[in-house]
Amino acid sequence: MINLDIFIFFQKIMKVYILKEFNSKYKLKNFNEGEYMSSADIGTNIIFKKQLGLNYEIDQKYVGLKMKENNVLSFNFRVPGDLINEVESYFKRFKLGEPILVDIGGTGDIKCDFKGLSPVLKNKDEFDQYFISATLQEDKQYNPLEEEKCETCSGCGFH
Repeated sequence: MINLDIFIFFQKIMKVYILKEFNSKYKLKNFNEGEYMSSADIGTNIIFKKQLGLNYEIDQKYVGLKMKENNVLSFNFRVPGDLINEVESYFKRFKLGEPILVDIGGTGDIKCDFKGLSPVLKNKDEFDQYFISATLQEDKQYNPLEEEKCETCSGCGFH
């Protein structure tokens, strides 16, 4: 059993580190204005997109992102009771290996494959707070349109 206090603390640290690393590593381009996006331009929502237009949008304050080896992304949700069923039911619709697109803060779609969903855990210390984690693997074979690439892209791995 994971000590949830340690898990929460680690998740907060990793979320700040990953967002800083993400923002500094990639100069995200806003194609509508032709300018690079600053961290202030990145939105607050994360949108998960299933085929046939079945999308799920959630505020990033409920989501922690952990990057692992082999392009594996772990999206860790810490949500109140009124959202846990939405999150769980959305991801339960996926089959293993099914494609999913993720748009973090309006920065553009990241093509991934669904790898699994953890069981729901209830936080013992907080009333009405639950944890669930969705594991995705970024598809490095994704070939974006030429206009989606960075101006100086040399295989940065982002797209």
